[in-house]
Amino acid sequence: MNNKWDNVANDWNKAMGNGDWFQRYIIYPTLLSLFPKPKNKKIIDVGCGNGHLSRFFEKKGGKVTGIDKSKKMIESCKTYSSPINYLAFDITKTEFYENGFDLAIFNNSLQDMKNYKSGIKNAYKLLKTGGKLLIAVKHPCFHPANELMGWNVVSADGQTFRSGQGLTDLANLNTSYEADYFAIDDYLNSIEHTRIWYGKKTTSYSRTVEDYVNTIIDCGFIIKKIREPKPINEGATENPCLFQLLSRIPNFIFILAEKQGR
Repeated sequence: MNNKWDNVANDWNKAMGNGDWFQRYIIYPTLLSLFPKPKNKKIIDVGCGNGHLSRFFEKKGGKVTGIDKSKKMIESCKTYSSPINYLAFDITKTEFYENGFDLAIFNNSLQDMKNYKSGIKNAYKLLKTGGKLLIAVKHPCFHPANELMGWNVVSADGQTFRSGQGLTDLANLNTSYEADYFAIDDYLNSIEHTRIWYGKKTTSYSRTVEDYVNTIIDCGFIIKKIREPKPINEGATENPCLFQLLSRIPNFIFILAEKQGR
């Protein structure tokens, strides 16, 4: 992540709150299925944003620390009443001062880190032996890096357009439409690109599945499971369009890994 997220923090907090549609119907259920017993576990939420996931695991009984490079994001975390320890900290540059964690989570933060390998390496050091690393990122195969990628959409009035860098346009489209296919381009090239959140620029990085998997292994982890989940059924009621699309192509990939003794 970078300091550009300071400019987005207030809008992000208002929109995310305690979890948006993607969190509630895809991410939270999948994370909990991969780490089903968080009670009394020492958990660190890396790139915690406004702290929504930290609060989710704290309510499940976890002993949670949330860290984020953006000081403004950490300020937004502290507007919520909770016993969670939030800290402004860049894990890609410095080893965290505390260790012995049972779980380190990167919830859609790793794709915004330029030096993601250092982030994973330092996460290894803060975990106890047998501790778990749990990564959720935008699925590299379907994470648009340019305007050529995305859902090819035909609206009810016959207009055709490409959804571009994500699903926001489709989620807010005020007409019916058909999404007939998802276009993929330039997957094998790691690309730094600009993403627009609430009219403000942030930086993200398109990488391959191979990049993430090999880095996790090279840092000493054993990969235990990979998930490419559909939304849970409850998501269909709130947003049937997103539910339909993301039941066809996964928006996220999850990787669970374990720290082995050396």
